[in-house]
Amino acid sequence: MRQKVAVPSSSAWIEQDTALTSLLVRYPLLPLLLRYGTEQHLLVIRGITAKQAAQISSLLSLIRLSHQPQDLHPVIRTPEDIWTLVKHLQFEDREHFQVLVLSTKDQVILKETVSIGSLSSSIVPPREYHKPLVSHS
Repeated sequence: MRQKVAVPSSSAWIEQDTALTSLLVRYPLLPLLLRYGTEQHLLVIRGITAKQAAQISSLLSLIRLSHQPQDLHPVIRTPEDIWTLVKHLQFEDREHFQVLVLSTKDQVILKETVSIGSLSSSIVPPREYHKPLVSHS
């Protein structure tokens, strides 16, 4: 008994290749795709269907979630503990100056972004990074 197997035509492969090329031209780096790759932005790319845009958007959401801290009051014991709190910033295209306020038991009780700077710097006067400390005490 013969089974019918659907084989994509060469035009389908060309359409997929065009969509992938258009996606890579628009977002050449993963951080750009993670930051700006929303479903609405993906729909305007030639060759990407609504279903594909939804799938890509869902995948990007999972990647973003996997890089966010899960514990509400994590304890800081090592530099790796801090890394788990800020590793989601690795996909940002600008510098972020964040203040972590710790309790006497080294638990993070506040995490606040004080400033978002330029590509390579974030200028923050002392009153700005002391403000979350004073307002929280």
